[in-house]
Formats: sequence, C-alpha cells, structure tokens
Amino acid sequence: MTHKKRFISVLPLLLCSSLLLSLAFAWKGEVLAQRQLDLQDGSHFLYLPLTMKNFQPAWIIGRVTVQGQGAALAGAQVCTQNGECAFSDAAGNYRLHVSAGWKQLIAQKQGYISVTQSLQVPALETRAVDFALQQEPNSPWWAKFSGIVKDLAGQALSNARVCTHLNECTTTASDGSYIIDLTSLGQREVTASKDGYLPLTKSATALINQTVTVDFNLSRQWQGAWIKGAVIDASKGINEQRALAGVRLCTQFNECTTTDPNGNYRIGLSSADLREVTAQLQGFFTVSKQIQPIEGEEVILNFVLSPYLTNQVARIIVTWDATPKFVVGSEPIENDLDAYLYIEHAIGNRVIYYEAGGEFLSSLLLYDVREGSGPETIDIRQYELSSPQQTRYRYGVHHANYEYSGRQIPNLYQLGAQVCFYTREGNVSRCYQAPPGDLEFWVVFEFDPDGNYMLHNCLASGIPQISEDEGGNRVVGQSFPTCASP
Repeated sequence: MTHKKRFISVLPLLLCSSLLLSLAFAWKGEVLAQRQLDLQDGSHFLYLPLTMKNFQPAWIIGRVTVQGQGAALAGAQVCTQNGECAFSDAAGNYRLHVSAGWKQLIAQKQGYISVTQSLQVPALETRAVDFALQQEPNSPWWAKFSGIVKDLAGQALSNARVCTHLNECTTTASDGSYIIDLTSLGQREVTASKDGYLPLTKSATALINQTVTVDFNLSRQWQGAWIKGAVIDASKGINEQRALAGVRLCTQFNECTTTDPNGNYRIGLSSADLREVTAQLQGFFTVSKQIQPIEGEEVILNFVLSPYLTNQVARIIVTWDATPKFVVGSEPIENDLDAYLYIEHAIGNRVIYYEAGGEFLSSLLLYDVREGSGPETIDIRQYELSSPQQTRYRYGVHHANYEYSGRQIPNLYQLGAQVCFYTREGNVSRCYQAPPGDLEFWVVFEFDPDGNYMLHNCLASGIPQISEDEGGNRVVGQSFPTCASP
C-alpha cells in the first residue's frame, strides 16, 4: 500500500513538471512536434504538444524561367526547408507566405535540375528570389502556338500564312485554324498574312509543354477605286469642239484633279464610300453629281457645264449614265433619254423634244444624244408672253426604251439621271436627281416668264401626248403627264 501511495504522489508531480517544461519551451519560441515522458515503472508514456509563440509573417516572391531562354516555366514548385511551398503560374511567377527568419529555398520541376538559394527574410517584409532552371539532358519538351485567323466581319480565312520571326510557319485550314510547332522557347513576333488583306503582327511567348493561343482578325487591303470621265461645254453642238480643259473636279473628301486638253479626268479614291463630285470652271455654272465607287474598278461620271447665259434667259440640261447600250437577251438597246419642254401658249401648245427640228418661237433643242451620258440641252432665248392666258413651261424626261425592254435595263434613278436648270437672272442653277421608281417618265418642274417656279420631281406612268403640225417640223402638245408633288 505504501508503494502505491508513493506512485500516486509522484504522478501529479511529473505531470505538473512536464506542463511547466512545455510552457518554458513555448516562452522561448521553440517548436516541438511532441514530448515523451517515461514514468517510473517504465510502462507509461505521456505526449505533450508544444506550439510556436509570436509567429512573424513574411513573403517571398519571384519568377521561374528556363535557363538560357528566359521563357516562363509554369508549374515549378518552390519550397522552404520548413515545407512552405507554392507553384509558379503561366507567367512563371510564384508567391510564398512564410515565417520570418533564415530560409533555404529549392525550386524544382520534373525534367529540370533543381536549384537552391538561401536568404534572410525580416518579419513583415517581402524579398524577391528568381530561379532559372536548366533542363535535364535529353529531357523531352514541346511548345506550340495555335489560333484562328478571321476577317473583321468574323469570317474564317483559309490559306492564310502564319509565321514567327524565326520562320516557323504554317497555313490556316478551311476553318481558319492553325498550329505551329516551335523550335525553341521564349518571345516571338507572330504575323498572319493573306492576299487582299493587311498583315497583322502580335507578340507571344512560347512556353514549355504548353500551347499558347494567338488569334488574328485581318483588315481587307484597299484595292483602289477611281472615278473618270469627260467634261464638255453644254453650249456647243455635236460637231463643235466641246471638250473643256482646266476644269477642277473634287470630291467631298478633297480628292481632286483637273481635266486635260481633251476634257478627260481621273480621280483616285481612298475608299469606296459614296462620292459627291463637283466640277468648277471660271465663267461656267458649277455642277455636282453623286456616284457610288466600286472597289478595284473605275466608274464613269461625265459632266456637262454650261457657261453663264448671255443670249438666253434659261437653259435646261439632262445627263445620265455613260453606258452606250444595254443588252437584253441578245438584243442591244440604246441607253436613250429624251427631254421634253412642253409650252402652253395662247396660240397653241407646243413641245420641244427629240427630232423636233427647228424651234418654237424662242425655244430650241440644241442636240439629241441617244447612246448614254447626254447631254440633251434646250435653250430658251426669250420667254414667250401671251394673254389672256400666261405662257407656262413644263419640263420632263422620258426613259425612251425602258418599257420597250420590259424594264430589264436600269431605271432613271439607277442611271443617275440629272437635270440642271440655269437662269440668266443672277446666274442661278438648280440641279435634281431622278427619284427612285420603275415608271418611265420623270416630271421635273414647271415655271412661267414671271419667275414663278414649281418643283415636282416625281414619276408618272404616261408620256406627253403630241402630234405634228402641217409642216411636220413642230410638235403640237395635247397633254402633259402629272403626278403628286413631293
């Protein structure tokens, strides 16, 4: 019994001593995973865990690369001797949260020779340590670039060429995709190119055992576009010298040129946007026309300029597309527009139009062009006065072969038909484009000698009803088409 009492009395003492010893170690900041105490009879063991006091944090950052190439090495493990570890990301960067103090770092990855570095890390501070790992001899590796080449509209571009600046090249498949097998790691300049498109270069880094995506969207290369044509004098007859040299032609984007001695011009364009071209020459009315360029092609736009009026009170000119003929089936059809000046007068209505011959009082058709472009010019030398009914002038344009072709040729709007009305009073000019629509007659305007003017600029289904007089040279007006004013 006495022995048992001694055992009981010693055990609390040992437990108390062990606890004090544990606290003493903790106060000194030492760390032990466990503590073993032997009891007197040798048959009992007691384990007491000891913990760290006042943990002081610190940080280590850095980058892991492939030695000699500088390429990022992803997935490398960086650890301290205490087992604090982190992995490098796709850019090769890593970050460690550690306890302050002396550290021995090891960076390692399968297929590479490990590297060790030592440093002191003060509490609450960050230190940087980079590693460059060398590949183990004969260690296999690979690196690729891949992606898709498209245009700006998102359409895949096949047969595009993709190359690095080290001449590692491939060609895109039908869906625009490509893969390049690289011969080394590190930074690359990668260029995608294709005929008709502007080449595009991007920077990318080849990474060990990774496929890096590099996509491209290529812009179309400008193929060029041009407007060309001739400028003639509206006051000259067909058999006269009509070409106007020295005419200045400019678009709204300041793309300009001047006509040569034969009246011809050509303007190079910077885009295929809709153009408004203005023709100017001293002593002549200025004329502007619109046209839609076609990339890679020349489009024709002719001008007819009228000198300021001296022997006339008014002049009316119609011009249109320069195509001489259109072919429907196997039949050639003339590109012919006819100008009509319908004069309502007290002594009887008259019409000035193609093949009218002669003149009615002081109005005259100068000439009639039947194969594209025009002009058809009507001069009014003096306004005709009458009473009690005042003289009235009505003007329109007939698309002579439109119905005959079964509407298989361009309509007035598609031909770019333009009418310009010039008056001597103040050298005023008014120009109008044909409105859209599939009717054959364009009712343009009407006016009287007192200067009253009414614009219609609309299409009508009929044409003027006319008959010849006894001499066969003048035309009697019976009716003129009407349509709603815009």
